[in-house]
Amino acid sequence: GINMPEITALRNSLPEGTNAMVIKNRLLKRAVRGSPWIEVNDMATQSNLWLVIDDDLQGSIKAFKKWGKETKKGDINGGIMEGVVYDSKGIDALGELPSKDELYAKIAGGIAALPTNLARLTKEAAGQKMARGVKLAIAPDS
Repeated sequence: GINMPEITALRNSLPEGTNAMVIKNRLLKRAVRGSPWIEVNDMATQSNLWLVIDDDLQGSIKAFKKWGKETKKGDINGGIMEGVVYDSKGIDALGELPSKDELYAKIAGGIAALPTNLARLTKEAAGQKMARGVKLAIAPDS
């Protein structure tokens, strides 16, 4: 099993907004009855440690995996997100997706680069028209 110092170490390593909970299977099944979380019943077997993640999915998965390697007790068996059940490979794939902050940074970078790219393209386009104009003016009449 997992002892309290190990759970405390995990909780301290998780990003803000992520909670680690040990919930008895029978209690969990009662709690999710009639809710959108009913799918967790299939995962409520043996000993379980649940992570309830508000925001930073990738950071939470990375922190849990690091804790699992250190304690040799943390295997991800699956999870549920927005009513979709994922196996361990699915959770690993979700952990590899860019975080919301990373996506915001990419969008901001793209927006910041837009005026520069627009100016460069406008300058190139103007130069091409000028080159055509010079060529037409210098070409002898045919």
